[in-house]
Parts: sequence; structure tokens; C-alpha cells
Amino acid sequence: MPLKIIFNEFNDDEDGLKFYVSSTPMDVNSLPTPVDETSDSSTLTDESSEHGANAVSHIVSWDETQSAYVRVSAVKASAEVASQEFYFDAEGGGGDPEPTGDIIGVVLVSPSVKGGDLVHIDVDGNTITSPGTAAFDGMYPWSDIADETIDGQAMVKIPKFYYKRGPVVGGEHDGRDAWWISPEPATGFTVHPAFVLDGSEVDQFWYGKYQGSIDGASKLASVAGVTPSTSRSITQYFDDAELRNVAGVEGFRIIHIDMLSAIQWMALIEAASFDSQTVYGTGLNSSSSPEDVDSTANQDAAYRGIIGAWGNIYQRIDGLRMNGGNYERRSYEVGSLTTGWSSTGISPVETNSALNPVTLKTDAAIEDLFIADTTAASESDVTIPDYTYYSSSSEKYAGMGGGSTGGSPGLWTLLVDYWATHTNSFNGSRLARVV
Repeated sequence: MPLKIIFNEFNDDEDGLKFYVSSTPMDVNSLPTPVDETSDSSTLTDESSEHGANAVSHIVSWDETQSAYVRVSAVKASAEVASQEFYFDAEGGGGDPEPTGDIIGVVLVSPSVKGGDLVHIDVDGNTITSPGTAAFDGMYPWSDIADETIDGQAMVKIPKFYYKRGPVVGGEHDGRDAWWISPEPATGFTVHPAFVLDGSEVDQFWYGKYQGSIDGASKLASVAGVTPSTSRSITQYFDDAELRNVAGVEGFRIIHIDMLSAIQWMALIEAASFDSQTVYGTGLNSSSSPEDVDSTANQDAAYRGIIGAWGNIYQRIDGLRMNGGNYERRSYEVGSLTTGWSSTGISPVETNSALNPVTLKTDAAIEDLFIADTTAASESDVTIPDYTYYSSSSEKYAGMGGGSTGGSPGLWTLLVDYWATHTNSFNGSRLARVV
């Protein structure tokens, strides 16, 4: 019986598509023979009426009573330029492997363990068996993370999801802090702010695969084989990214705190840990200068295709700053770094000191972020073993990830301590896009 593969178009320009189906997980360095090949996605069947904008399908030979690992690869000039992978569970019935997922979360059992003592929970807050990486590979939204090339830039697509933050009510974890992700709207869940542009929901955003560099046209870039740009201010990087938005290209910008938060949510719930260095990789933190964006150390500090997600350089981010003693936020503003800011009315637990978060603020204005509420001086035995620093000065902007020269780099490392004009040799940024 045939298998109908339904997926969203994920590459702007390809010569053709290859479809791989296997009963076991596939090694990207030794892929099996494709079960089918087609020309570009315009030849596929339109599924938008039932599955939403950009949905298409293709039927391949497979026994749909057997579960399968599926890979769809976009090919340009005989080389793979982007791909999607997901898992088809035959027990779900039918031949449609469109990525779907259940509500899943984590709860903080104890903050006195490095990375936090967290366990996976269901929507009601009951402990469940940790699914493991292979299961997340087939679970939306993780299943729809995909490498894509846009305007010649290597980007990673992050698909929309809905979130819930708050204490578990009842049961074994009653009152404990928890984080949940839902693949679709559900009671008590809100679309993550990273997927809201000009008041409307969007299906995804794109995060630079590599730390930012400056190309020959003075534009912020995301490409392999180069040293990341440093010694430029966040204002300059903001402008460098927007230079890409010409000749029909749109939506490019520097990374934003909402985007970072979405990635942190996905990494946290997948790993049930805040210790990104132990779970995923250390990253570069013992060098006098940054290495190439795709160096071994940067490939070590990766999350689902995002290389150098931490370490090597501090990456300047939009959307969060300190001003008047409070955190200020703004959405996806364009044209200027200084407009659109709103005070949350929330002040840091401590300023001008290195902090390691033990518990996190739950105020509604910042509940989607990971902002310290109580702290410890050492990274040992704390929930988030990543360095954070909040300035008491006004109009101080944020950087994330940690640099090459030491400290504690990690996915949750956050410094809100940069003037708009500040530059140094271990601070850069990263390209992003939302439309």
C-alpha cells in the first residue's frame, strides 16, 4: 500500500526533491537510495485546503502498516540544500505522516541540581516517561525544524507552537513550576510571541544557522567557513541585517529575544534540563579570539542545526533592554533600534553582579522568558548554570551565548549590559528573518 507524504514547502529554489523512507533512523552521511525523486515542488499535489498554506503531498511506495522514518530533501545542482525529517507512526492509522504532536512539558522538581531536576509531564502535570531524541524527531514542532537557504543565507526554520507557563495544579507536582508546549491552540495556551508579527500569527521564523559575518556588500550574513564579525555595535548589526531587505527580499533582521526564547523552550522541553553544555556541547570558551563559525567547537555547541548557538562570541539581540531600573521589551520593530519599547514594570533581583538563576520570574509580562528571580553566586547546583548579568544603567541592550575568552557560555547565558554604540572584539550578532 502507498504512503502519502504531506509536508510544507520548505525551500524557495530547488531543481528537484528526493524522498527517503526507512524502517530505521537514517544516517545523513550514508543515506539509503531514495524511494522516489521528482522535479521541483510545483509538481507536487496541493494540500493547502486541508492542511494549511504551503502544504503539498507526494505518494511513494511503502507499506503504510509499517512505521517509517521519512526524509524529504531539496536538491540544487545535484547537491542537497535543505531537508525535512519526521516520523510516521503506523499505529496512528492512514498514510499521512504529517508531523503532529501531543502537549508535552517539563516540571522543576528541585532547583538545587545543576541544570535543574526536571521531569517530563503530560498536559495535566503527571510524570511521563522521557520520550528521547528519536521521539522528538517525529514530534511537532521539533519535527518541522528545517535547514533552508534564503537569499543565499543558511537559515534554520523554527515552526510555530503554543506555550503555557505556571504551576502544576494538583497531583504529585502540585505547585511546582512547569513549562508546556502544544502543537496547536489549546485551553490555557498562548501562541509564543516569536510567532506574532504586526499583531498577526506567522507559521515560522528563521534563525541564522551560523553566527553572523559581514559579506562583501556590507550585509549581515549566515554562511560557513568564515570568522564571525565582531567589534561592531548592536545598532550597526541592526542596520547590517536590514540591508538584505532589497530587490524583493524581506524580513531579515538580527536575532530577537522572542526567537531566542522559543528555541530555549524547545531545547528545555526536549532535554528536561537547563544545562546546555552538558546535554548538547560545551562550545568555545577557552580561546583568546573567536574561531570560524563552523569550527569543531562551534559545531559542538549546536541545537537542531543551529551551529554555535552559544560560545565563541556574545550575540547581540533585539527585543530586551534595561531602562529606568526595569526590563523593557519590544516586538519586531524595523527601521530603528530605539522605537517601540515598553516597560514591563519589573526590575531585576540584583544588578551589576554575575548571577546564576535558581528560580525564574513568573510575571505575566516576562513569563515566556527565562529571567532570574532568585540566584546563587556559583553555577554548581543551580537551575541555570549559565552566566547572567543585568545592568542598573538605562538603555542597556542584550547579548546572549557567552564568548570565547571564558565565563560560562550556554543557551541561557544573558547579559543586558551593552550601550547601543558599544563595541568589542568578542561581541557580534546573528542573522534572523520573520515575514
